[in-house]
Amino acid sequence: VTKIVLPSNMMAKYTTLNILPSGQSSFVLEDVDVINASVYALLFDAPGTDYFRPEFGLGVQGWLFSPYNDQIKGMRINQIRQALKRWEPRITPGEISFTQANGIASITINYSFTSGVLKNSGNFKFSLNIYRGGQ
Repeated sequence: VTKIVLPSNMMAKYTTLNILPSGQSSFVLEDVDVINASVYALLFDAPGTDYFRPEFGLGVQGWLFSPYNDQIKGMRINQIRQALKRWEPRITPGEISFTQANGIASITINYSFTSGVLKNSGNFKFSLNIYRGGQ
């Protein structure tokens, strides 16, 4: 695979053009904003809403209406980590935190890029607060 990095002014700061041995090419968008949008979609899409990827999504907004304790906290963090590993191969998840209290859930994900021009750029952070209706 030959990689050519092209600056782009469209959606991402960096676009990697992959040229395969067969001559086919593909573009990979690499930017913190693009990754954050992808992580947001992964967290909020409910499983079964993507016709071509029925297992995609976590539906975290529904977590606000379920019980919460230390065991569930660990389970939620594991669900987020496994979903990121499966559906977002452009990053390596680091520390993930999940807290829930008084109708507010907070998720923080630290990650680094697995490849591309941002591979050695250090760690990035995605943070999100979800509020139950009426807050």
